[in-house]
Amino acid sequence: MVEENMTCFMQRKGEYPMVFVLDTNKCPLAPCHEAVARKLLKQGKAAIYRRFPFISTRQDGKRMKC
Repeated sequence: MVEENMTCFMQRKGEYPMVFVLDTNKCPLAPCHEAVARKLLKQGKAAIYRRFPFISTRQDGKRMKC
């Protein structure tokens, strides 16, 4: 039920599904589009940190100060 509501929420007109991104120190980076997150996962530059809400972590050494 929750997943159905989230899908409907994400498909509203004018809104694009975004993925939260963390660096290697688990500090937040700018959210990215789901297609970009998918590419990073396939290339091995990111890993899944949490599935709901979907959060990925950068694995390629990109860092920022918290």
